[in-house]
Amino acid sequence: ATFALTIIEPQFPMLHELFEVVAAFTTGGFSMGITQGLSTAGKFVMILTMFLGRVGMLSLFFAMAKRVISTNYKYPKTSFIVG
Repeated sequence: ATFALTIIEPQFPMLHELFEVVAAFTTGGFSMGITQGLSTAGKFVMILTMFLGRVGMLSLFFAMAKRVISTNYKYPKTSFIVG
């Protein structure tokens, strides 16, 4: 995200952009104050970074992964004596 933001927004210092991306990913609420000066594409990168940080990469991976149905089990066969 920092690389994309650096390409999209070359007018801001890279250290400020890095701080914004880390703050967005960790959902810490901190800012260097450059968010309002970003273009639409830059804001989209920040929104995506915030979403991935909130949902979590592992949770997103499991949600998008293909479900594998496993039938590696057998039901026990037995007779019960009642009475």
